[in-house]
Amino acid sequence: MNILFVDDEINILQGLKRMLYPFRNEWEMSFASSGDEALQMLEQTKFDVVVSDMCMPKIDGLQLLSKVKELYPSVVRIILSGYTEKDSMLNLPNVAHQFLSKPCDAAILKDSIERINRLRSFVNNDTIIHLIAGISTIPTLPDIYVKLQREINSPSASVKGVGEIISKDVAMTTKILQLVNSAFFGVSQKITDPVYAVNFLGFETIKSLALYVKIFSSLSFNDYNKFFAERVFQHSYLVGEVARKIIRSEIYDKATLDAAFLGGLVHDIGKLILLQTPDYTEKVNTCMQQEKINFVEAENKLFQTTHAEVGAYLLGLWGLPVSILEIAAFHHPPLTANDKELTPLVAVHLANLLLNKEVETSEKLKALYPDHKFIKNICANLESGALKIE
Repeated sequence: MNILFVDDEINILQGLKRMLYPFRNEWEMSFASSGDEALQMLEQTKFDVVVSDMCMPKIDGLQLLSKVKELYPSVVRIILSGYTEKDSMLNLPNVAHQFLSKPCDAAILKDSIERINRLRSFVNNDTIIHLIAGISTIPTLPDIYVKLQREINSPSASVKGVGEIISKDVAMTTKILQLVNSAFFGVSQKITDPVYAVNFLGFETIKSLALYVKIFSSLSFNDYNKFFAERVFQHSYLVGEVARKIIRSEIYDKATLDAAFLGGLVHDIGKLILLQTPDYTEKVNTCMQQEKINFVEAENKLFQTTHAEVGAYLLGLWGLPVSILEIAAFHHPPLTANDKELTPLVAVHLANLLLNKEVETSEKLKALYPDHKFIKNICANLESGALKIE
């Protein structure tokens, strides 16, 4: 992987060289002290990743990465900066795929870059890169998600603090309260305060919903696609809930439960992105009917990729854990001998099968996976009503 680091402060560049010296055998690294120099280097050399400071004279980080996006759309763009007005930066069009704050230690920087490297080989599809680069409304990782994550991970995390973050975003507050008062949750009395919503749903559910709701609201859909997008949203929420129930029936580990819910919530996010391409649903539906093939096969035939791969690639650019990327990428293919443990990926796959009526009875599910021991327990819970799919 070939990486270009850009910073106008020579001491910072020297510090980066020293910090990243242990990785010299893994990466090709180049360093530029200005936006102009970086653009000249990009003309001469093919780079996979550009990591730029924000505040630089003449051409700042956003201007540089905007140019990189225009001229080299397949290059991954990262801001590494101590710039404090992060809100305004993240509200601009999709320029940076990730934002890393200075000071950034070597482990965090290495992990971020290697995640992208794994993702590139994991998806390994230039079609996705160019498809995403050609869509003007691709959302960035919502800043509210970053703020919630920071608050939730702090030693002084509180329901009030999380509720206040939500309440500062009117659109988010409206959607969260709409969701918590919907039939999804079956609350006995109307909840009108974001703090009560946080208390009712829990930190991780709120954080996951904030991610999805903000992405959903940042995209634009015509009337036909809006109906399809709402169905995707509802289905995704139900898959997250059922996946969490499946995990809870076997394991009670909070991190695993949270990963199952988040994975279910974002497993179809690639569909929302592909809805930004002209006549996506019409083309896929027509292809399905004419070719007598399923939805994923039709996507692949039309786009040489699928919503699963598009979603995984985008989530990777945002820096979500590889385990969540894998859920997005592999929620359709059948389980294999490697999937003998009940993981969030397995739970989302099964939840998706059940909710899509791809298997209609527990007997069919057992017949589909006779060698997976946990399937027997899941089927028993389905038959007894302990696990409800709805």
